[in-house]
Amino acid sequence: KIVWAPAAIGIGLAAAEMIALVSGKSPAGLGGFIKGWGFYFKSLFTGQLPFGWDVTEVTGILVGVFLAAVIAKEFRIIWPKPRQIPRLFLGGFFMGIGAVIAAGGCNVAHIISHMPQLSVGSFVSGLTIILTTAGLIHLIFVRKQKPVSPAD
Repeated sequence: KIVWAPAAIGIGLAAAEMIALVSGKSPAGLGGFIKGWGFYFKSLFTGQLPFGWDVTEVTGILVGVFLAAVIAKEFRIIWPKPRQIPRLFLGGFFMGIGAVIAAGGCNVAHIISHMPQLSVGSFVSGLTIILTTAGLIHLIFVRKQKPVSPAD
């Protein structure tokens, strides 16, 4: 099993962020790629796939994740249980709504792109994202676990 080193991931992400920012194609560097997904969706109806930073970023994410999983020999298709589908749909729906409504975009834009630029709004958004995630993890997963006795 191949484990990706956190330092290598950080260096790669920083390099991609600098290229995105310097290229001028994305004012925040990485992030804001919700629009790229929108372009893909729009192309289903128009038959025309636009080419630009947003679409390139989304394509790179899809190809990169696939290649990383294949290289690590961890690629597999996992089907959710039917009773999980509504929760997964609602979670994705609310994440999309939050990314569009939040000033500055999603967690990637706020935490990776805007915080290094010292955006106060992104510090507030990033803290809110982190605290909300921690609360939901506790509510959905931790709360349901049975306590382990010291004798076990």
